[in-house]
Amino acid sequence: VSRTYAGGKTFVAAFAPLVSEASRRGDRIADEILTRYTEYIAHLILTVERNLPDEMDEIPVVLCGGLSRDAEIVSRLERLLSVHGRLKIECLSREPVWGAAMAAKKLAETEGSSC
Repeated sequence: VSRTYAGGKTFVAAFAPLVSEASRRGDRIADEILTRYTEYIAHLILTVERNLPDEMDEIPVVLCGGLSRDAEIVSRLERLLSVHGRLKIECLSREPVWGAAMAAKKLAETEGSSC
């Protein structure tokens, strides 16, 4: 076990697709791992949501990386969060760095037009 974790988060995360596949095939241990993981992620999302203003009618929850690539995880999160009507799950279609690049471009265009 210690050698597995010595590989770091990226190494451990590489097993996620295997766990999802095992869960789909009926492996109850894999299913329990996915259940605990999605409940943990949902808890984190709801912790943030509780601290946002009540006036916000819709709150986008953007999933990226492995979260957004695994349909089973996305489906489970949608089910867990569906009772909180103002949360809207979205999955990035590109790597997160694209968002930073687009924001920088927009900022540069805005600042450039005011000179």
